[in-house]
Amino acid sequence: MARINHGAIEKHLKDIAKSYERAAKRNPIRVPIQTEATGTGGTMPDRDTAEGDPVLARLLMWLDEQAQQNPSHYIDVTRFVEEQQLPDEDPDVLAFELEQRDLVGVARTLGGTPDVHLTDAGRAAIHRLKKLRLDRAARLRYTMDAFHRWLFDTAGDQKPINPMLFLATPASYFAGSEITGTELHEALAYLAEHNLIEHIDTEPGP
Repeated sequence: MARINHGAIEKHLKDIAKSYERAAKRNPIRVPIQTEATGTGGTMPDRDTAEGDPVLARLLMWLDEQAQQNPSHYIDVTRFVEEQQLPDEDPDVLAFELEQRDLVGVARTLGGTPDVHLTDAGRAAIHRLKKLRLDRAARLRYTMDAFHRWLFDTAGDQKPINPMLFLATPASYFAGSEITGTELHEALAYLAEHNLIEHIDTEPGP
């Protein structure tokens, strides 16, 4: 089980802020800071982009698979929601969000299903996702961040919770691919090492 250590988080954030202040005095900033930089020098997609959204990234990868099977055909986004068992997602909204980013074109039919086809920008985004999902440092960073956010939302009252439940949530996808149990354990180990969560033994004694 895991529980949030709020005091440790606040101290950790204050320590980070102080370290930035000291570093800024010693080495004045001469270039813009990439706040989403990964440990391998790459960059994490912004959460406001389709590539940084776990559901939209997952949809893009699914559309790529469908397009390879049926080139030049429009694809019904409703099938994605049904196949991936995402009852809280509206296929029309998902299609619209991708269209707004010029990643898909949408077939306009009265009362019809949200049928889309990938644009050149959409194919380029998929190419970036395929490269990003192989970045182990980026995957670990995302897993820690996504798990921590989920823990705040589900166990903010300090009630212990089984961390493996995270793997059943839409957020447990990075660049359109599933976060594995091994990756989650690595993230938990890092968070526990920095006292951002604490493990609680809930097994009854002998």
